[in-house]
Amino acid sequence: MSNSTIDSKNPLELANEGASSSKILFFQEGLLKWFEKNRRSFLWRETHNPWYILLAEVLLQKTNARKVENIYAEFINLYPTPAKLLNAGPELQELLKPLGLWAAKSKILRSLAKSIVENFNGLVPDSFDNLISLPGVGSYIASAVLSFAYEKRTPIVDTNVIRILERYFGVCSTKNNNKERDQQIWRFVEVLLPESNCVKRFNLALVDFGALVCTHYHPHCDTCCIAPYCKYYSRERPFEIPPPDAALAPLE
Repeated sequence: MSNSTIDSKNPLELANEGASSSKILFFQEGLLKWFEKNRRSFLWRETHNPWYILLAEVLLQKTNARKVENIYAEFINLYPTPAKLLNAGPELQELLKPLGLWAAKSKILRSLAKSIVENFNGLVPDSFDNLISLPGVGSYIASAVLSFAYEKRTPIVDTNVIRILERYFGVCSTKNNNKERDQQIWRFVEVLLPESNCVKRFNLALVDFGALVCTHYHPHCDTCCIAPYCKYYSRERPFEIPPPDAALAPLE
């Protein structure tokens, strides 16, 4: 990976060697086409209810998505509103045990529900500043709720998204330990967002692509839809770049 740092003067120059408009367009279109064939299906993606989506994002923290899926339907059935969760009994911790860190998650969820009930009339706020004021809600969860529930034009950034950017564009954060808090990275991702009606799908595509293709260990470069322009792929396999159409084949 290049040792260059991100230049914040011009968002289009945030990539180490420049992110051309054609490279950005290929990235956007490639991910959206891949997502149509390979998207993962979860209950929390089938709703626009901000409370249900916020619950899912909190439960997903440091937890495998399939584990959350196993309890999610029962969870939202028991606690369909913040007020219901605020009055939860000992069954809350029992329900959370399969996720791990159940005591901590239980405490965060109760505090979250209390804050929403007392400060926002029981409604999940629809602004970034109000969302991050909630217990257990950081920049990623706040942005995920804005994008997935309220369909606002906002980027989402976590370690998986940053990994994709590092590999494809060659960007490098100046914050080695807290890359997801690097505002220059957030501004760069904002530049990458497609037209407004595609932002939610694009953000979900980034999440799934990082989970299924551009994984931390052993990424699936040979079936990657954006390999032709990927710095990481061209460095690792300079003579094996597949044609763009072939790269769009769905995963087995």
